[in-house]
Amino acid sequence: MNNYLFRTKKAGRLKFSSLCFDFLTRFIPPRLIVECMLKARRRILSALARAHLPIVTRERLRDGRGPWRTEPFGAEDAIALPTPTVVGAEPDELARIPRHFNFRKPFVSIIADATLIGSSALALDSGRQILMESVGPDFDDGAPGFFALPMDFFVKRVTARAEIVIEGPVCSLVTTFGWIYGHWLIEGLPRLEGYELYRQRSGDKPLLLINENPQSWKMQSLELMGYGPADVIPWTHRAARVKTLILPSIRRQSGWSEPRACAWLRERLIGALPPPRPSAPRYASRVVVSRGSTPGRRILNEDALMDALEPLGFARYQTDAMDFAEEVRLFSGAEIIIAVHGSGLMNAVMSPNRPLVIDLFDSFWTSEFIKLAAAIGARYACVRCQPVRAKAHGRWVDNDCLVDVGAIVRLIEASEAERSR
Repeated sequence: MNNYLFRTKKAGRLKFSSLCFDFLTRFIPPRLIVECMLKARRRILSALARAHLPIVTRERLRDGRGPWRTEPFGAEDAIALPTPTVVGAEPDELARIPRHFNFRKPFVSIIADATLIGSSALALDSGRQILMESVGPDFDDGAPGFFALPMDFFVKRVTARAEIVIEGPVCSLVTTFGWIYGHWLIEGLPRLEGYELYRQRSGDKPLLLINENPQSWKMQSLELMGYGPADVIPWTHRAARVKTLILPSIRRQSGWSEPRACAWLRERLIGALPPPRPSAPRYASRVVVSRGSTPGRRILNEDALMDALEPLGFARYQTDAMDFAEEVRLFSGAEIIIAVHGSGLMNAVMSPNRPLVIDLFDSFWTSEFIKLAAAIGARYACVRCQPVRAKAHGRWVDNDCLVDVGAIVRLIEASEAERSR
């Protein structure tokens, strides 16, 4: 489960469920509420899946067991978890992470007579089965990622009627959480490798389907990868029939990012950077990611932290105020990255320097960033911080935190001493 679950996606008229959630958060931490809801949803859907649930899992789609054609590419791979440095109490989940993981080959599926439904363009095959690879990645244990599947979708798959028919082939990059920067960077953009392989093999040039009203960083990232407005089509319908749907596999398996996908993405992004302007800033190789005034997950003593780190060559950057190409330029030279647990740490994928990733967390920690560190050959440290409850826009959001400045300095000095041996 990730921090994005506690942020409001859009402003607008509150639904009854939102009002109930806001009321409950007056008495119960929102993270606990959401965790309980997700656990209940997973138990219900997993039980239904064992009996009968109209879904097509990643494994079944990869193996071609159905009315579709699947083309594997690349190679199988393996990964080992780096030995982490832990400052403060160790996260409970850390001990449960497997030390090794084996990847199967990525693939591209070609689905004839598919149907796309809902705001996330979730895909059904010709038998009205839900293609889970269009929903999101699977769980850490390899089970289908049900938490990304809206509960009302089982009704929509039966009742929805196509508003249009898309005659030409379309490649969908839309998923439930594709509007979140970290998910787009690690799960969305790497799918273009499979899309480009399909184009080479078939001679077709399908349009890329993306979410309606795409964020600026999404369009900028596609442009840097070589795709302009003429290559994409926004998803604006409640339901549509697609004669030929191209569905590249999501390049994360059981929460592990594929090392080959990370390397492919990094090389493409860095190789596409335009020459720096004469007036362009020179970025530090030691980076502190600042959230500025963004509500939640801020370092409340950030100024004190920078007072201690600036003499060591660190500079802070508020990346959500930067163009995407400049983010790539910044992180492509990064050797140490410090950030609060969240999407900002995903930018480590852009560094070819095997950086030291320092993950600041409060009581909440997930394994996705140590797994990303494993995929890019980075060193990883997690530092437990003091949580401070934050409030914004009338609803509780993720905690802010206070960091132990001395512990951060000692961690960096110890890391430098170890590397110099």
